[in-house]
Amino acid sequence: VGLRNLRVLSVALTSVSGSLPRRIGELQRLERLRLFNLPGLTGTIPSSLYMLTALKIFLFHESGLSGTISADIGKLTQLQTLIGDSNNLSGTLPATMSQLTSLITLSMRQNDLFGPMPLLPPSLQTCNLYNNPGFPAQQYQCSSDEQFAVSLRCEAVCVLPPPRPPPNTTTTTTIVVAATATTTTTPP
Repeated sequence: VGLRNLRVLSVALTSVSGSLPRRIGELQRLERLRLFNLPGLTGTIPSSLYMLTALKIFLFHESGLSGTISADIGKLTQLQTLIGDSNNLSGTLPATMSQLTSLITLSMRQNDLFGPMPLLPPSLQTCNLYNNPGFPAQQYQCSSDEQFAVSLRCEAVCVLPPPRPPPNTTTTTTIVVAATATTTTTPP
């Protein structure tokens, strides 16, 4: 295939339909894959995509993809940005997410994902899992920065859904900001 040296593939806001081809895994040098606002896209994330070990950015929000995120996602150790908002994803986030040691941004809001929450890499700065009804509410009741860092392994900003309220009540979004305090002393 003449596209084996392709580094960026961007398909957005088009009438593309069908499923992602299995041969996408042959694009071994692909660093950025942008497939968003593609309502005609169907099917699941092909297993061959997890062979794209040079991939740094994978955007597939509002693309109609369904199914689960494979444990093979842990092979994408160069991945820095993973955004799959507003799809039909289900299941849990795999424990292998902790192997994504370069991951800075994770956003999987408005899917049907559920817990338990895996340990996320310490490199993570932004995590948005809002509107995934299957996550247990206790995951989001962080009363301190320390509890937040231990339970989510995320040390910057994390926007998470609030616990489910009783009927006939209002809800608010919980934003937890974790900060590290340092003290400096100067000799007399």
